[in-house]
Amino acid sequence: MTSKNLLSFSYPTILIREAHDLRLAHCITSEITEKTKLVLIGFPFDEGVKINGGFTGAKNGPKAIREQLGKMIATESALNEQIADIGDIDCEGKSVEEAQELLGTLISELLEENLFPIILGGGHETAFGHFLGYVKANQELDIINLDAHTDVRELVDGKAHSGSPFRQAIEHESEALKGYHVIGAKRNRVAKEHALYVQENGSLCYNDEKIGLPKTGNSILLTIDLDVFDCSVMPGVSARNGNGFGKNEGLRLIKNVIQTGKVRSIDIVELNPECDVDGISALFAAELLYQFLD
Repeated sequence: MTSKNLLSFSYPTILIREAHDLRLAHCITSEITEKTKLVLIGFPFDEGVKINGGFTGAKNGPKAIREQLGKMIATESALNEQIADIGDIDCEGKSVEEAQELLGTLISELLEENLFPIILGGGHETAFGHFLGYVKANQELDIINLDAHTDVRELVDGKAHSGSPFRQAIEHESEALKGYHVIGAKRNRVAKEHALYVQENGSLCYNDEKIGLPKTGNSILLTIDLDVFDCSVMPGVSARNGNGFGKNEGLRLIKNVIQTGKVRSIDIVELNPECDVDGISALFAAELLYQFLD
């Protein structure tokens, strides 16, 4: 497993008051072993958000999520040493493309070892690096994107960014992506041309429509842009959503996607602690993550 491009992460120390009251910080391992099934990776990077004209700060998302996650009661999978957190991709000084390549290489290794990657972003440029992991592992996939936006913009002066990952994936020479499906898009956030482009290459479900999950025989890359949630529960994003999914609605939707049995990897992106209010967004993001770890 490639490690030279990884930076370790240490969960904050939590006092053990009773032996049966262990928290995830006590149980998540830092190395992959023969018991490991789920692997957490941080992608502390938001240069793509800057290129796309957004508010930076999402690079601090992985740390904020982990700090909340570590306080939560240990799951059976954690107690059985099935969860490893191998740290952050070292993105310092990297271009968007360089950082995405590093992430893709690591994801491909995990997929080839039949491990389940969960990536904590970072801006939504995270998703293209995530996709590259499937390309490098020579695996076909569908992408389900829970998002207020479609993120199929053109490159900016030839540069990838947080608004372009899915156009890049759709048009990638590998043709590994077999369908791109957006759920939760806002009508006032999606240009007509972008909507048509998505519908030609998959499906688009607006947040005011009845949600139907796409049918696919391929593995699913599930990507969750936290701005799909209403700003009352998720203020800590650079593009707040005034009429997004509620907390329980979103949790049910994600559970339904997971229960298809097709999800092969997940990323959670666009948490911006600098825009958060009393840490409630980081806490909710950690609760989403906990659902996967349980």
